[in-house]
Amino acid sequence: MTKTSTFLITTIGAATLAAAPALAVEITGGDVSLSYSAFTEDTDLSRVAIEGSVEVGFTRAFSMQFDLARYEFGFADDGVTTGTVHAIFHVSDVTSVGAFYGREDIDGTSLDLYGAEVGHEMGALDLEAYIGHGEEAGVSGTAFGLAADYNINDRFAIGVAYDRVDFDGDFNIHKTALRASYAAADRFSVFGEVGSFGMGADYYGVTLDASTNYVGFGVEYAFGAKRGATFGERGLTRMLPGL
Repeated sequence: MTKTSTFLITTIGAATLAAAPALAVEITGGDVSLSYSAFTEDTDLSRVAIEGSVEVGFTRAFSMQFDLARYEFGFADDGVTTGTVHAIFHVSDVTSVGAFYGREDIDGTSLDLYGAEVGHEMGALDLEAYIGHGEEAGVSGTAFGLAADYNINDRFAIGVAYDRVDFDGDFNIHKTALRASYAAADRFSVFGEVGSFGMGADYYGVTLDASTNYVGFGVEYAFGAKRGATFGERGLTRMLPGL
């Protein structure tokens, strides 16, 4: 674990202790989802994901969110387990900022990812952005993402999202998605996503870029607050729809 990630965990812990005098701990929201995604050109490159989040409020302004996910791939025997903790400050009823730390266990190797995030509601429009950094075995990566979802009505929403990870400036992966969700029943929703997944490299002045399309769908159950947990799950594995 790097000094920076250790500092971030200490900061999150200190913020939790600072909230203790006004302790009124309660679960304010969360969600659980099951999804499947695959590349359209080769459905053997598929992924099944089980993701869950729970958010615990300490005061009206401060909460913590805990994520846990398991990813299984159609072409590999070993899956990936990820866990993330978020320290969240609710600036207002429509704006929240946070810091997160996550770890992914990939075939016996652990990858740490830490960063900052922000969410804002503008009427029917929900906006979210994050930036993070990770390092393992001498290779470092910087990740960032943007997402916007528009609630057409109480049941139907559409959105766009973009995520990218740059590894030491020489290699990158990126994903652009169009998505939609429909609240089929109270607290239950179905969702779908189509998009493009790409990889790029820049070696000795030569730039290479390749991309392919993917499709995904799933079901989600949200509890507590209408939106479930404040922020989406973080992690590099979530960038890989079936790869």
